[in-house]
Amino acid sequence: MKTPEEAFSRKRLDVGHFRIFGSSIYFHVTKDARKKLEPTTELGILVGYTDTSHNYRVYLPTSWRIVVCRDLKFNEQKAMRVSLERELQLQAVEERLVPKEEEPQTNVEQPHGEVPGVETSTQAESSRDGRKCIK
Repeated sequence: MKTPEEAFSRKRLDVGHFRIFGSSIYFHVTKDARKKLEPTTELGILVGYTDTSHNYRVYLPTSWRIVVCRDLKFNEQKAMRVSLERELQLQAVEERLVPKEEEPQTNVEQPHGEVPGVETSTQAESSRDGRKCIK
C-alpha cells in the first residue's frame, strides 16, 4: 500500500526517525549549558517533532519546559511495556463492564427407566376427606 506522496514522487519515504510519543528519553546537555560536576544527560519525555528534519520536542519534567533536541537516546522498550500493560488493564475493565450473554439452558431429560442404586419415591394418594395418605 502506497501513501499519496509515494505514488506522486515514486520514492519511498524515510520514516526511520519516527518514535513512540510519551516515551522516556535521555538527551545530552552541552558543555556550555552545564557546569563542571553537573550530569551530562537529562531525562525527558518525547512530545513531538519539529518542522526541521530529525529534531524532536522534549518535555523536561524537572524544569517544566519544552526544548528542541537532536541527539537523544530513546527508551522505547519501557514505553511499549507500559502501553501493553495499559491495554491489558483496559481489556479487563471492559470485560467487567460489558455483561456477558447468558447461554440458554437446555433441559436435560432424565432417564425413564430405573437407575441402579436409586430408591423409587413413594406416591401419595388422596383420601375421601382430602387428606393425602402415603402407601
